Amino acid sequence: MWTGITSSFAFTQWEACIAANLDPYLWDRGYYPPKFRAKVLAWYEGHMLVEQHKQSALAQDAEHRANKAKTKR
Repeated sequence: MWTGITSSFAFTQWEACIAANLDPYLWDRGYYPPKFRAKVLAWYEGHMLVEQHKQSALAQDAEHRANKAKTKR
């Protein structure tokens, strides 16, 4: 679901870093190798897509149940 909310790439990197339980200070200073950073970002994006799909499915299920309850009345 598109929310229209955007963020900078730097913010996304920090979110990914924190989600992976890494040190943002070391991330900004280039301590982690580029290939590792790329893997962290890919993992984070994949994780976020799964979470969005899960939330969408829950919302659809709730809507389906609400509509089903309305038709029973």
